[in-house]
Amino acid sequence: MAFLKDSEKHVREEKEKEKREAREKLEKEQKLREATERALEIQRRAARRQRMLSIGMLAIAIVAGYTAFLAVRSQKEVKRRAFENQLTLAEGLKNDGRYADALNQLMYARDSMAQQPDMAEQADSLIRTYTRLSTLVTEADTLRGQEARWKNALEKYEEAYAVSNDRIIQRRISTLKNEMEEKFEEYYNAGARIWEFTRDCKEVMPLFEKALALNPGDPAVLKEMQRCR
Repeated sequence: MAFLKDSEKHVREEKEKEKREAREKLEKEQKLREATERALEIQRRAARRQRMLSIGMLAIAIVAGYTAFLAVRSQKEVKRRAFENQLTLAEGLKNDGRYADALNQLMYARDSMAQQPDMAEQADSLIRTYTRLSTLVTEADTLRGQEARWKNALEKYEEAYAVSNDRIIQRRISTLKNEMEEKFEEYYNAGARIWEFTRDCKEVMPLFEKALALNPGDPAVLKEMQRCR
């Protein structure tokens, strides 16, 4: 009987031991899970803080970049407007016939925009145009001082007008054409009257030649000149 009692006691102790070990194991597993969850939560919070920090830094970078972009664009816009004002001033000087002043203004505009290739090239293009225009008008004005070269002067003015539809050049063309017509009529009528009364070729030929210089190929003048040949 004592043996059986000892055996039963031993079995109970073993079962209690197993239960205790199982309970301890569960407790350890529970603590491990809790520790793991705490570690994961710490990592998640750290990752979240890192993401927020990254987003904040990105936002700051975007704002700073956009602000810099606006500043650069504003600076370029100011330069563009100043450049356009300079071109407008040069055009006004050109329209007043002040070609040298217009060229000086364009050169100043080009030099002030040396760091802006597109604007500098635009100014250079206008400088070439205005230089050509100035040269043609100067040549035409010189030729106009010689009545025998009025036809050449008119051609220079018309060439200049083709370069730039300038109202001053247009007026010079119109004025010169009127003067050429008046002089032509004066020389032709004088020659015709003298021929009618004198039939003197030596006296009328210089008048007809002057008339022909003003209107080359005029059939009436050529007919009169043919009588002396």
